[in-house]
Amino acid sequence: MNCELVLGFSLAYLSALLLDVTYVVVKGLDLNSIDALLPKSIIQILISLLIIYMLNCIHTRRKNSDYTPIEDTDKSNDGQSDRISIWINRVDEGMNLHSMRFLLFFQGICGPISVLCGYMAVTMMPLGDAMAILFSSQLPTMILACICLGPVSYTHLT
Repeated sequence: MNCELVLGFSLAYLSALLLDVTYVVVKGLDLNSIDALLPKSIIQILISLLIIYMLNCIHTRRKNSDYTPIEDTDKSNDGQSDRISIWINRVDEGMNLHSMRFLLFFQGICGPISVLCGYMAVTMMPLGDAMAILFSSQLPTMILACICLGPVSYTHLT
């Protein structure tokens, strides 16, 4: 079995486990949903900024050293610097940059609302019922992904 596939499954399982822990903490401490969401959001922003900074440092070191992989160039095809950005600057041919930015912004709004709704469900319902409903949402997502994106093949990972 491919290492990337095992790592992907492991990270997905870890993500679900950590999400369960946060819901149990919110329910166990009987926290207000907004009180639980604020520290999570602040920590998430700080960690994301730290990761972007670290990736930019690694990218800059590679450019300044003798390490030059084939794909690495000083400038991209459109003349822009290829520093790691927190925003979409380039898209593949056939894609609209503005629609991609809108979808990214829309995802940024829907994500916190989803987490807030999950916290509210856990505080207002029995924990088992809330978790059953929250984790059953993956089924419609999987069905819609198959309809919109087509079947997924893991043959390229083996």
